[in-house]
Amino acid sequence: MKTDEEIVKVQKEYCDYIIELIKKPDFPMKLQNLNTLITKYYEFCKKYQVDPFYKPLNSALSTIFITDCKPLLFDIDPTALNLAIIHLQEVIENNQNNLQDGIFPDEANLLMNYIVQNTRKNFIEYFHVDLNTESLKGCCKLSQEISLNLCKTLGLSITVNDDTIFTNRETPSHFFGTVAIPVKENLKITIRYYLVDVTYRQFFSLNNCHAGLELFNYSSLPDVGYYMMKKEEQKLLAEDLLKNGFIPLDTNAAKEYGMGFIMKYFHTVPEIVLEYQEMAPSNFLEKILNQEKELILTTEKLNRLGYHIEIPTQEKKL
Repeated sequence: MKTDEEIVKVQKEYCDYIIELIKKPDFPMKLQNLNTLITKYYEFCKKYQVDPFYKPLNSALSTIFITDCKPLLFDIDPTALNLAIIHLQEVIENNQNNLQDGIFPDEANLLMNYIVQNTRKNFIEYFHVDLNTESLKGCCKLSQEISLNLCKTLGLSITVNDDTIFTNRETPSHFFGTVAIPVKENLKITIRYYLVDVTYRQFFSLNNCHAGLELFNYSSLPDVGYYMMKKEEQKLLAEDLLKNGFIPLDTNAAKEYGMGFIMKYFHTVPEIVLEYQEMAPSNFLEKILNQEKELILTTEKLNRLGYHIEIPTQEKKL
């Protein structure tokens, strides 16, 4: 039987070894090795009934992500963007009474890219962060305000969302949104919905996404990313959202996205998980598109605070 002093000594040795491994340059199987070590460490803590929390270890783990997908940052052709915005203005004018016109699919994608790039550049310029290493944890509300205010400035319809629609909880822990764009393709005009979540990466740090956490009765761990990476369809959706900051939103995407938040409660509130697993995908989409939340800040307020909510065209007034 180990003494308390021996247990504390071994626990610190475990933590220090994992931290040293984290500091090493990337090498083949690094993430897999870290996962194995962390799980063994948590098994040790479970066996000897000690709290696995160790601040230096948690801080180090928060800098490692369970997927290589990083936010895409690229230059957008200002001329093409200007033309897409002008076309959108014309479409909005034509659709004042009913849906009879739409922009082209590539223009819709260009606008979505600009909305995300503008949001990401605000974080880079205002907070001086490196998005390759920064998770933007705790910044989802600000991200929502910046991205959706830009959508509104473009004249697009939005929904302001939080994760309470997936958890039945009163207090939200994550904020995102959707935007609706009229699109014309092959002479057919439809409304395309996009889910916007620029800070989704905060749910994919190794600190909160490893199997060891399932050994302890925490209220909402492991995190969303842990479950999203277990199923191929959810993994592909997550990787697209992590890279692009938005995804096309249909019934299947709505359920896959929502189930990530619901699975957080797999060990503590299994009845909620079962309820949502059996729910039709169309119900997830309805929940998202019918959530009635409001933005807190206006475009003018954000600009006064030093953020940039800009439309790069002077051809027409929006």
